[in-house]
Amino acid sequence: KQWYQRRVRGDFTFSRTVIEQQKLEVTNMERAKNKAYPPLIKWLKGNFSEAFLNWTHVKALRLFTESVLRYGLPATFMTAILEPNKKSEKKLREKLTSLYGNLDKNAADSTDLGDIPAMFLTGDYYPYVYFDVNTAFVDNA
Repeated sequence: KQWYQRRVRGDFTFSRTVIEQQKLEVTNMERAKNKAYPPLIKWLKGNFSEAFLNWTHVKALRLFTESVLRYGLPATFMTAILEPNKKSEKKLREKLTSLYGNLDKNAADSTDLGDIPAMFLTGDYYPYVYFDVNTAFVDNA
């Protein structure tokens, strides 16, 4: 038998009662969803701040770990959150590279990234620790 012949459970038989039962079941499920939606939104609004705070804490731990892996102990570094415009992002990267380029000689030669002590090496490599934080889910209204 072919693969499509093995998957067929049985012949299809048309039945109005089965179709009506399925429509009723869909209607009941939509009612249940609409009834559960307002309490869910209320719960999400109440717990979002705690989840966001914990997520930010994990990002800070990741920043600390990455900094210690790259630059060693003692951990003497500055943390900053920057949100540049799309137009000025390249200019900001050039300025940061000129300011902190002396910290990491591996960043000058980004072709061989094999010996860089980094825990979360994803994407581009810069002489400073960089993480992209997506906050598109935050309502700015």
